[in-house]
Amino acid sequence: MTPELRREALTKVMDLLDAHYVFPEVAAAIRRKLEGRMAEGAYDGAETTEAFCQAVTDDLQAVSHDKHVRLRRRDPSRSLGGPGAGDRADFQLRRQHQNHAFAKVERLEGNVGYLDLRGFEHPGTAAGQTAVAAMQFLANSSAVIFDLRKCPGGSPGMVSLLISYLVGEWPEHLNTFYNRDGEAAFQNWTMSWVPGRRLTDVPVYVLTSDYTFSAAEEFTYNLKNMKRATIVGEKTGGGANPGGNRPVVEDLELFVPEGRAYNPITKDNWEGKGIEPDIAVPAEQALNAAYAEALKKVAENARTQQGGAWEALAQEAEGALAKLGR
Repeated sequence: MTPELRREALTKVMDLLDAHYVFPEVAAAIRRKLEGRMAEGAYDGAETTEAFCQAVTDDLQAVSHDKHVRLRRRDPSRSLGGPGAGDRADFQLRRQHQNHAFAKVERLEGNVGYLDLRGFEHPGTAAGQTAVAAMQFLANSSAVIFDLRKCPGGSPGMVSLLISYLVGEWPEHLNTFYNRDGEAAFQNWTMSWVPGRRLTDVPVYVLTSDYTFSAAEEFTYNLKNMKRATIVGEKTGGGANPGGNRPVVEDLELFVPEGRAYNPITKDNWEGKGIEPDIAVPAEQALNAAYAEALKKVAENARTQQGGAWEALAQEAEGALAKLGR
């Protein structure tokens, strides 16, 4: 990072925020901060791209308190940016090899479904087909655990699709996203129809950590406030302002939040606050804690039913609970 390149990058960062950041007054405060830091030579020692990006990001977030705002080197595996179809094809192949962020789906003993999701890709891509397949695998579960402890976010569209499987057919308003002019940019609703069966009555648990962020938080926040899920783990990262990456110089890009979320239940969002779990445990203990709660609920529900199949399920759940020492 030469001095000339650093100056060019900083100027572009300030201009992009002035033009697009959801809170114009914050963009103006960031400009004052960066200009002051430039004048005092704060970035002169940042000779590598990584050091420069980190130093600028620290200052951006110190003013905005917005963890979405960040300067970084462009990663082809993370975005569709790039000069041509080769980058896009490579990006799609990478996502395919990662199963579109659906890392694991399985049936745990006691008929508890488990989904380890590492990202919310746009459902209009092949990720939507993968999501439908995952939810159909879980369709016979007596309780479901969504593991978002390693999920940094993604598309609100995937949030809408997955939650649609957990509620009834009548569309429910999840969030409205407003732009910097205070106009509604788009709304997020559940769907009146989804492929396959819904899981409207089964207990749902969501695992969180301080890494759970952005769209993963929207999923968590929506279900928590709809009283449709029990949140287990740690407080989430606190990023509610959606946006996108914009090119800066060479291979640098700036994530610029261009909107803010508004939840119709809370009249608020999780920006800067994160989401408090219902059952607070260290992230590494969250799965066992949620699994134990799920097994208790499965056994309890099965005991209220008549028939040998229900008795067998109750015994299976109680046996799995005993193995956990609960």
